[in-house]
Amino acid sequence: MLNRDTLLNNIVSSNSILLYNLNNDEVTSNVYIGTGYTLKSGSYALKIILKGDVTSDGVINLSDVSKVYNYYKKKTTLNVEQLEAAKITGSSSVTLGDVSRLYNYYKGKTTNLD
Repeated sequence: MLNRDTLLNNIVSSNSILLYNLNNDEVTSNVYIGTGYTLKSGSYALKIILKGDVTSDGVINLSDVSKVYNYYKKKTTLNVEQLEAAKITGSSSVTLGDVSRLYNYYKGKTTNLD
């Protein structure tokens, strides 16, 4: 089993914390980090979920709003990481409230997604 201390000790003691993109290629340049990227250190790997970033480009824009809306309307599918990023309100499924909050964030009507 992995606990907090084991994870943090492994990351701190390791000189190697690597970032991988969706294609499992190591990220070595300064790019936006998106949902589904992976941090790896030793034998541990953590998937990154950015709330609202369902297009995995590290930016919340109209494409994210559209994708969440289309998922809500059952017109598209999302992978596990995208689904977690789409649950803005914290419910167990994607709701119209998630779409609304994400849209309001995109339009600048709110400054956070919490």
